[in-house]
Amino acid sequence: MKKWQDDVFKRACELRDNRVKHKEIAKILNNEFGTNLSDTAVRRKFQNTGVTNSEPSSLTSVEVKGDGSQTSTIKLRMTSEQSKSPEYVLQAHGYNADEWEIIQLTNNVWEQNNSEQGLVQLYQSKIVVRPKVKAFDASVFTQSINPVKLNTIKTGKRNLFIPIADWHFGITKLADVTDKLEQLVEIVSKGYDTIVIGQLGDLFHSSQIKKSVTMAGTQLDDVNMETAVKDARAFFDVLITECIRHSRQTVIEHAEGNHDGNLQYMFLIYLEAKYPDAVVHYHNNYRQAFMLGNVAIMITHGQYGKRKDLPMLFATEFTDMWASAKTREIFSGHFHTQQTNDYQGVIHRQLGTIKPNDSYEVENGWTMGKKVLQVFEYDSDRLRVTYDV
Repeated sequence: MKKWQDDVFKRACELRDNRVKHKEIAKILNNEFGTNLSDTAVRRKFQNTGVTNSEPSSLTSVEVKGDGSQTSTIKLRMTSEQSKSPEYVLQAHGYNADEWEIIQLTNNVWEQNNSEQGLVQLYQSKIVVRPKVKAFDASVFTQSINPVKLNTIKTGKRNLFIPIADWHFGITKLADVTDKLEQLVEIVSKGYDTIVIGQLGDLFHSSQIKKSVTMAGTQLDDVNMETAVKDARAFFDVLITECIRHSRQTVIEHAEGNHDGNLQYMFLIYLEAKYPDAVVHYHNNYRQAFMLGNVAIMITHGQYGKRKDLPMLFATEFTDMWASAKTREIFSGHFHTQQTNDYQGVIHRQLGTIKPNDSYEVENGWTMGKKVLQVFEYDSDRLRVTYDV
């Protein structure tokens, strides 16, 4: 009869590494090798060979949190090198390294005397893990979008910047912006070298479709987000078409807002897929800058970073543009009120919103803001015309 020959013990270790209990290991070994082992014999064999003094990878606790992360604590024997290997530790805790990543790892070590091997190191291992975020494949989202090919019919020498801040589609309906769209088309039809449409955040009221919440999870007034997306598409389909037809180059820039970062990112991908003649810069950056001739235009939503720090912040993050520009202008939104400040020659334009007042604004008395969209026309060096739309 076989007992603890090499192949039997090797199989026992394989089962143990897969979290099989001693009693079950004994049954499997007896069936596969014709042995007559008890669970006590299996436990003593592991103890005598210094594998561990407890069940394999003995589970102490698992805590599953609302954000999807998990905390796992186990006792096991491993080497110092293994304790530093995220892949090994994840496997020891029963997690697939291809699907989970470690946020925090804590290993507490102590020594135990073993009758055959002397002092052996044992560990209590605690890890905090979260599911790995799979890379986003934009082609899956855009493959059903039919690109629109447009021809330029008129251009000009000046540049136009159309900043769109805090429109909150969902609260704002297409009917609320139809007259502004007509006026924008009239301005654009003059013809420009470059037209930049700047989305300064909070284009949509909610970051999700099924419920109305901000990026931070703050509950909002319920709105129909499916209608919101349709209204935004209808507005931009007309505006972008006219911009491409009346400029040498149409660019769409972006700075993430606190309401709709996820949804606006996807919307920008849609615009890029549908309008290959436009340059769409989609990202999740809080600040962005670009040049219109010798004019540096810097955009941010307005919630991230203190207002007084914005000039130095942009000067630090966009050094080359800042240094080469003859004119420097910063645009932000977020506060739904219009304000212009001159920071020693750097103009900061805080833009208002055209959205109707929601219940939160009515409750707090924030209903007196000027509902106007401002559009800015530049020559190669400075601002020439401001349109109130």
